[in-house]
Amino acid sequence: MKRALSLLALAACGGDATPPPAHPNPPPPTVSSAPIASATPSASAAVAPPAKDVACEALEAARKDENTRLKSIADSQDPMSRIQGMNEDVVNAFFKCTKTKSGGAWGLGLQDLKVDQATHGVSAELLAIHADAKGQVVKTSLAGTARTKDRAFQSNDLDHVAIDTQMTYDFDADGEDEFVAIGHDQTKDGAREALAYIVQAKNGGAQIYPPAKDLPIFRVEDVDRDGRPDFISYGPYRAFAPARCNGAPALFNGPPMLIHSLSDGTFSLTDEKAVAFAKQQCDKPGFTVARDDQKRVDDEQTFVNIACARLWGMPEAQAVSAVAQGCNAIRGEASCKESTLTTCVYPAEMTKWARAKPPLTIK
Repeated sequence: MKRALSLLALAACGGDATPPPAHPNPPPPTVSSAPIASATPSASAAVAPPAKDVACEALEAARKDENTRLKSIADSQDPMSRIQGMNEDVVNAFFKCTKTKSGGAWGLGLQDLKVDQATHGVSAELLAIHADAKGQVVKTSLAGTARTKDRAFQSNDLDHVAIDTQMTYDFDADGEDEFVAIGHDQTKDGAREALAYIVQAKNGGAQIYPPAKDLPIFRVEDVDRDGRPDFISYGPYRAFAPARCNGAPALFNGPPMLIHSLSDGTFSLTDEKAVAFAKQQCDKPGFTVARDDQKRVDDEQTFVNIACARLWGMPEAQAVSAVAQGCNAIRGEASCKESTLTTCVYPAEMTKWARAKPPLTIK
């Protein structure tokens, strides 16, 4: 009777009078498919803005005006104003920022950029520019070759100056790297002269590094693998000579020689390592006209031979006499004959090498 009354009371209150059936195996709980909020901060909040490079920005500002003009000329679509010699590599050399270990930077710049309609080209004074870690800028002018003189950067459809190497190294261990820039003067007849500069920032200015003044640098190479950059030179042994037959002149190089970088910040062309390096290039004394198996003259090796004879200590007079006995000048159409291939034809050019003072003596 009491149970019946209880059921009636539940029904009156809107409850279900039927008791729920027993469920021996309840269903598993429902897994929500809603994405779980990540605890990782957003990408925009996590990535910091790039650090400001004060030195490179100062360098860019110092070169902006002339570089803008240079690029405008190089990119011009007007065939009357576009300089064919100013390819991408030539132009990009003036936009490089080479950092130093102190947080400073070095770069090449231009000054007084001029367009010369007569030669369909441009020329400018060449600068080495240094910016320190605080953005203070100093610069110095760089001399050109015998052809370019004080306007060291020149470019037209036939000839141009190109910079091949820009690097830094602290040669004098004063805490700030020196700047090394090496290039060449490219003419229609071939690469004529090297341009090479080692520049330092010192006492609030920039200047040519004194121990490197007038070094005949051709390229950089760490020959002795000590971590210090050394340099390769040909000394006085580089010459343009007329073609054997009608054609373009040829450039002849003597044996490569070492400019050895020393720990005290100086360089040596004559120490033991420089001598050993030269001996590797010139394995024996004396002079002979180099020939192949068909008795044809190898002009390139013959030029090397006269330079090596001088490096081995052959006296000037003897070297001049050896050239006179082994070579006869043959020019123009006469040099196109098959018979001239067995004759050394460059006595005038080789005599200059025979008279040149050798930078060192092989012992």
